[in-house]
Formats: sequence, C-alpha cells, structure tokens
Amino acid sequence: MKRLQARDVLFSEGETDGKLFIVQKGAFVAQKKEGAKVRSKETILPHSVVGKDSLLNFAPHGYTLRAMETSEVEEISQEELSSAFKNMPAWFSPFLRFMESRVQTVKRNKATLDKIHAIPTSL
Repeated sequence: MKRLQARDVLFSEGETDGKLFIVQKGAFVAQKKEGAKVRSKETILPHSVVGKDSLLNFAPHGYTLRAMETSEVEEISQEELSSAFKNMPAWFSPFLRFMESRVQTVKRNKATLDKIHAIPTSL
C-alpha cells in the first residue's frame, strides 16, 4: 500500500512506469497540460482504477494525478501482474487483452460521436 499526502503526485503526465493503481482511500485530481496552463479534469475517488494503459501497454500516463488529501493506493506492477497470470487459467490473459481492445473501440466510437454531436454548434 502506498500512502500519499495532500498535493503529492502519484504519477505525472507523460511518465511511463508500467503500473496500475487502485485508490483505496482519499481523493485525487487528474490534471492535464493545455498549452501553458494546467487544467483539473476530474476527481478520482476510492475504488477507482487508474493507469491501466500504462500497465497493459506500457503507455505514458495521459495526465498528472495529484492527491487532494491523505490517500492510499494499491500499486500493481507489470511483474506482479505477470506473476498473478501464472496462477490464472490459460484463457484469462487473452480475455483481458480482448476486453482492453473493446474498451479502446468504445473510446474511439465515443470520440467520433462527440465530433458528430458538435457539428450542429459549428453551423
């Protein structure tokens, strides 16, 4: 269990650490750079899972996650996940990858729909 104090950074935008985090206690704010400014995008509360793209794809984090109060997170590394897979049924790893691909498809479809819904406001 990792413990953070208010204003501590769990991870930074662009950082590649290959880890996933499960918020157990506290709250975080997701912050994103927009030009010279940093904007708060959303609040992350207990039971939230963050960093899945970093863990599964070793992708850089898309935002900075800063503790808003004393918080605790469970940290899962790629090594820990690989070790856990050894104890899982053979179908579990391909199933997890399939689910991740479906999530990415939903994200792309949502982005397309958001653009379509924005068309009337640009006319």
